[in-house]
Amino acid sequence: MQAQTSNREILSRKAATYRTSADDVQRILALREAGLSLRKIGLHTGKCMEGVRQVLLRVRDAKKEASAVTETPDEESAEIDLLSRRREPLRSGHPVAVNAIWKGLERWRTI
Repeated sequence: MQAQTSNREILSRKAATYRTSADDVQRILALREAGLSLRKIGLHTGKCMEGVRQVLLRVRDAKKEASAVTETPDEESAEIDLLSRRREPLRSGHPVAVNAIWKGLERWRTI
């Protein structure tokens, strides 16, 4: 529970702006988790629906940034990234090249 609370505090600080404090962001998150609509949250916090929606979008973006930082790439995605950056041909027998050759052979086999 403590980790979730500190995570919520971090997200609320990242989503806060000069017009919306971190406490307001936490209040909006708590009301949204309670199941209130954007309109009702706006009535409770003194914001319009669009303002509440923008706060929730900033929180979502902050969550994405936090998960992207903690996410470690596996070997396959690292290899894909490496392949997309290099300009030289793949080595002979590379799985990507072999799969591409076989797909092409299978596709054009009937012609």
